[in-house]
Amino acid sequence: MLQQTDALFIPFFYDVQPWELRHIKNEKSQYGVAFSDYRSKGRYLDKLDEWKNALKSAADVSGYELSHSSHQYNLCENIVSRVLQLVQERRNSKPLNVAKYPVGLADLVQDFESCGTGKVMIAGIYGLGGSGKTTLAKELFNRKRSDYHAASFLSDVRESHANRDLQCLQSQLLKDLFPKDSEISSVHHGIGELKDRLGRARHLHFLIVLDDIDHQDQLDALLPEGMLSSSSLVIITTRDQSILMGADIRYKMKELNRDRAKELFCSHAFRIGDPPIAYEKLVESFVEFCGGLPLSLKILGAHLYGRDEYYWQLQLEKVKKIQPKDIMQRLKISFDGLDQEEKHIFIDIACLFNKKKKSNLKSKAILVWNLSGWSAKHAVQNLQDKCLIEVSWFKFEMHDHLRDLGRQMADELGPPRLWRPHILRAIYLFGKDGFLLLRTNSFSSVIVNARPVSS
Repeated sequence: MLQQTDALFIPFFYDVQPWELRHIKNEKSQYGVAFSDYRSKGRYLDKLDEWKNALKSAADVSGYELSHSSHQYNLCENIVSRVLQLVQERRNSKPLNVAKYPVGLADLVQDFESCGTGKVMIAGIYGLGGSGKTTLAKELFNRKRSDYHAASFLSDVRESHANRDLQCLQSQLLKDLFPKDSEISSVHHGIGELKDRLGRARHLHFLIVLDDIDHQDQLDALLPEGMLSSSSLVIITTRDQSILMGADIRYKMKELNRDRAKELFCSHAFRIGDPPIAYEKLVESFVEFCGGLPLSLKILGAHLYGRDEYYWQLQLEKVKKIQPKDIMQRLKISFDGLDQEEKHIFIDIACLFNKKKKSNLKSKAILVWNLSGWSAKHAVQNLQDKCLIEVSWFKFEMHDHLRDLGRQMADELGPPRLWRPHILRAIYLFGKDGFLLLRTNSFSSVIVNARPVSS
């Protein structure tokens, strides 16, 4: 019921602690004993899991703990005040605009919430730019905000930090959580105010979303350590999973599966979930090109809305050579955050190593980079943390859009690399183990298992 309705919900825990409901699997607790008894007797087997999940969900919502000794008059007064507060907040606050076409969003929320076991205080969502992190965070915020005394959604923290506006976000956070306005003169002043206000409100439960964090300084400024109650929830979105070392759960965004990707693309391109028959093959080609990245599916779908088949065909040929500017700009944010060594290694992978399945390729590539005086293992780990590459036992992989970004950057960030077929066609290089390093001030190339390239 909690997941299917947007109604306000306040649980009452009568002679039971919320933690007992979160740990029903502990057979020593009174609820654990009861569930074990039912299971051993074969009773309600089709309902037990559903009941367990319902109790755990209720325990994760801010409510009231009652006992035989509770003062009923004071309790009723507190409940009425709380209900009036929630109703007033519901009237005054509108839900965040999440997505024009929320394709697969309910499944995404369910997948995210299945990651949490026990009490979650800090939840991290990380992934490639344009993968839907902010969309998921907005949906979670809308669904959960009524469960807390107050809530705050801080958007584009990375951009505010770059524009030296962190104190504005601190002011917004204080205004959202507390009725009294605060003038923040500096980031250090804001940290002091947050510590003071949150420290005096440990009995309250807050929901805070910090969207697009890319540096520890931002967390330090907006989330003073140890100042929130254990029943509060902080959701952090980031492109860099190393930011989430202290999170209780870390959720990585996944690419949309083929059916969901097609539905999202068609929703933007045709305003319906399925394509007209005449466009089916073109749709399949565009969906294949987008590789399950929501950003690309939305931008290209909206760009093609209302266009004829001839225009679609022209655009398909064009995007195979040059990606749309909007997509590249969003992806380039992560590239711009790399240091010089990381940029060169990223470009090397995009041009030379992406999805190459060869024994010991990874170790040989790292050896070559080390010979160039770079800290290769550290750089590769940073690229992984920022969701720019995936590394398996033998190979490197990256999204096709990132590969194209890397190859575009190769032309802008010298020295040039030998990787294009029309250049390699005239080159015949052979070396020990088929692995040669050529690197000078004006020329750079790594040839793996080189062979003569026929025309």
